[in-house]
Amino acid sequence: MWILAYWTAETKCRRFVPRVIVGTIEPRSARRRISMEGLVKLLALFSLVFCTVAAAAGEPAGGFTLAASELERYSGDFWEHEEAFAAEIRVVDGRLWAIHSPTRRNELVPVGPDRFEMIGMPSEVYVDYLMNESGIVEMRRSIDGQPRGVFIPFERRQITAEELLAYAGDYLNAESEIHHRLFVDGKLLFFTRGDADPQELTAMFGETFENPDYGSFTFQRDAGGAVTGFLLKSGPLRQLLFDRLSGSSQ
Repeated sequence: MWILAYWTAETKCRRFVPRVIVGTIEPRSARRRISMEGLVKLLALFSLVFCTVAAAAGEPAGGFTLAASELERYSGDFWEHEEAFAAEIRVVDGRLWAIHSPTRRNELVPVGPDRFEMIGMPSEVYVDYLMNESGIVEMRRSIDGQPRGVFIPFERRQITAEELLAYAGDYLNAESEIHHRLFVDGKLLFFTRGDADPQELTAMFGETFENPDYGSFTFQRDAGGAVTGFLLKSGPLRQLLFDRLSGSSQ
């Protein structure tokens, strides 16, 4: 009885998966016997060399590539309604990226038709696009094989510094006694909470703004159009209503 174990490279050689074949054959001599461990190491090394050569040639091991012009059809802004956050997808230097903030981003590598893997994550994260003749219908994310979010395309609101001033002021959640101060600096809207550093709020659509670490801020107005407060939503369960304090402004 012999067992042949080898390793195959998968998903652009970022991990190795064991494959085992079982059969019956007797080696002619003890000298030709190769230990299970030795064979695995030998073939794993071969796979690693193969992946290195493929990467140097600019080809993923799976052979699935898309030109920058093809990647552009997957870029855009997407909103996940249940957890209330945005996904910004852009092509940079010929590669597709999920941009979380000015300092954080992860590459999306094509692994099949309309399917990408997000690189550099602690879990297996895949993104699948549902397309029609007009473009993207929705984008679905899965983490470790479990569905984790449906993202709908949206047009990002273009807003002026003058319009941002309408949101500046002090806001309080009476139940938790959490206080936020909003202010405009240049062409950007920021908020502070206690002694924490200012955080940017980015306009999404309508009266909704977002911060990737805190969640969505959806502002409310009275009949005269004045901003009266906002609803902070972070994840599917946490929602806090903040009222604007009377007389507060920039």
